[in-house]
Amino acid sequence: QKHAKVKWPIECDSLDLTTALSVWTHLSEEDALFYFKEISRVLKPNGKAIITFFLLDEAYRNSLGIRSNQTGRFHMTSQDLWVFDQPSYGSDMWFHPKWAEVPENAIGVNEAGLECLIESSGLKLVEHHQGNWKEVPGAFFQDVLIFQKA
Repeated sequence: QKHAKVKWPIECDSLDLTTALSVWTHLSEEDALFYFKEISRVLKPNGKAIITFFLLDEAYRNSLGIRSNQTGRFHMTSQDLWVFDQPSYGSDMWFHPKWAEVPENAIGVNEAGLECLIESSGLKLVEHHQGNWKEVPGAFFQDVLIFQKA
């Protein structure tokens, strides 16, 4: 859905840290790219961003064969809710589950999409903690990714 992108009313290079928990899991590709650049813009050099994702990586792909309609081993939702097999707005990098009435109800990003975010923003991925939605132990439901500005 097209809508105006609004720059944050925050000075460039002014923040040490920014967080976005369960935000990028609700952004279209276009919005995700725009606001990832905003994170880079407002962070000071060496500033960090803690952002959660449904990252469709190898751990996710490995989980697909064991998913069922049972409650997750490490979360209280059905395992098969978290299968991101529908291209969001025709993207080959942003996906959503079949149940999502609109893609932004739950957005997953594959590794190429993550690379696109990194390349467009100049941020560097410095840590990745797997989310327990992938049927692996994790401190948080979604993947927690920590980025740093050069």
